[in-house]
Amino acid sequence: MRQVRAATYHQVWWPAHDTPVYVEQLPCWSDQAGGYVDPATGAVLPTWDGALDALDADPNAEPAHVVRFGAQDDLQGLLAGSPGADRAIGYLCK
Repeated sequence: MRQVRAATYHQVWWPAHDTPVYVEQLPCWSDQAGGYVDPATGAVLPTWDGALDALDADPNAEPAHVVRFGAQDDLQGLLAGSPGADRAIGYLCK
């Protein structure tokens, strides 16, 4: 069980978000462009799907975050009728 836990993780893939881009002026919607445009340059911004496609195409892309189980879990078996079984099952069912 400990080996399964150690090998289990979840990756969160997200377009780059480490540097704020639009602080003073937010992107504007343009009916003519059919999407959001950069307020300074007028360039059409990628859609969410387009940004994820660019992320998929980048061979150096890394996940924004990786979630793993911590070392704090304590794997213990439960034996029916044992003194702590009812308390442990009650805690797990909360």
